[in-house]
This record gives sequence, C-alpha cells and structure tokens, in this order.
Amino acid sequence: MKFLLFFFPLFAFANDYIAENRLDAQKDLIEVYEMNISSAPESWKDYQTDTCNMYDRNVENEDELRATGLRRCRDGSVSFVQPKSDGWNGWEGKCGHTAASNTLYHICRKAMDPEVYMSKFLSDVTPGVLPRTLKKGITKVFEENKLDCPSKNTWSYSKLKNENNFLKNVKQFIFPKYSHPNLNTINRNGKNYFRNPIMSLVQNPGGNYLHWVTIVDIVSKKDSCEFVVNHWDNQYQVPCKVFSQWSKKVGRTYLGILKSYSTVTFQ
Repeated sequence: MKFLLFFFPLFAFANDYIAENRLDAQKDLIEVYEMNISSAPESWKDYQTDTCNMYDRNVENEDELRATGLRRCRDGSVSFVQPKSDGWNGWEGKCGHTAASNTLYHICRKAMDPEVYMSKFLSDVTPGVLPRTLKKGITKVFEENKLDCPSKNTWSYSKLKNENNFLKNVKQFIFPKYSHPNLNTINRNGKNYFRNPIMSLVQNPGGNYLHWVTIVDIVSKKDSCEFVVNHWDNQYQVPCKVFSQWSKKVGRTYLGILKSYSTVTFQ
C-alpha cells in the first residue's frame, strides 16, 4: 500500500495459554500448489517462511472460503490474498482491507473478501486507509458480525512513542485478554496457542510507501525475538528490532501526517 497510494499479559497464564482441545486441528491440512498472486520486495522475501498454500479438508465450505481470498498457513493462521490497488495510478491500496480480513477471521472465524466486503467500511479521503479509519471501520465490522465476534472488548489505535513502548505493547496484546469460541489458534512446536492479532503500519523496506500487516504471533527465545507477520497471502518471521525500525520510519517519512509505531488492536 503506497502513501502516494495509501496506510505483560493481564492474565499470568496468557503466555502459556494452550488450546488443548484443538491439538489435532492440523491433521486435516494438506498442501495445494498454486502461484501466489502477490509478490514481495526482496527485503521481505528474506524473512518469508510460508507460502500459505494449505487446504483444510475438514471444512465443508473450504472452496467457498478460498474464493473470498482466504489462504491458510502451516501454523493455522490465515493470510488473505490482497486485492489489486485501484483508482488513478493505483491510488487506492488494499493492504488495510486485507489486514482487516485476516483479523476478522482470526478472532471471529468469518471469512470476508477484502475487496467486496471490507471496502464498505474502510474508506477515507486519503489513499489507502488511515489508522483511525481502520479502527473505526473494524469496529463497525465487528458490530455487523456481533453474533460471531466478541463484544465486550474495544478496538484501540495506539501511537507508541518509541521502540521500547512499541515492543512492549505488541508483546502484551498479542496474548488475548478475552475468550471466545471462535478465536483461532496458532500451532507452533506441536502445541496450539490462542493469540490476538495486531494490525501494524510499516514503511516497506526499500521504499517510501506504507503497508498494513497483521502480526499473528511472537517467537521468543533466550537471545532473540521475532514477529510472525501475515500479508500478501504469505507469512514472514521478522526480528522484532528490524520490524520496529520499519514501523519507526512511518512517522519519519510522513512527519506531521502519520505517527511511528502505529497499531490497531482489540483490547
């Protein structure tokens, strides 16, 4: 999404919150071979870990879900196909719409086409989607799908002041502080975990255009931290420090227009 086209845990157990009853969920996934529609810049490709070509044979309407753009990754998360930009010179990017579709499915198990459905809620006078537009639009989306979505929490647009606050915020809110039967799970290292997706605005590495992505998990080891990021119907695993620098550049490049470290989260 171009701008010239524009975009710890509350519970002590949250970090280890495992969905024991879904440990066998991956057994019905098979890999399908297809050409991915979206292509990532070389700098993103360095961190690509999954082409998200899994097909769930256990879901009756899987073909219908895929027709909306839904693509499944090996860890059980989804990464929707991003529609092509439209408008004059590709003015209107669709990365915000795609991040919203990723998030809606992850929390509510509702697969909605980023182009056909999300465009009704994510429109403003700027190219792409401003953070406050994304927050307002996803709030309306959840209201329209209230039978399938949690209703006691609210959407928040955060403008973190520095890298430490940004990393702390993501590490805190990636763990859900709510429960809901439709909440999707992430499978990692043979265990399924509940995670709360975070929509984050970054400046694409190697360019001056902005892009909404969905952080679906965090992988922490003794001396490392990596965000698991879904967009362009693929999945990427990016060092937390590297990702935070991409987020920082938003405010530096568009000073006075947008803020660095912008996230939209369900809290």
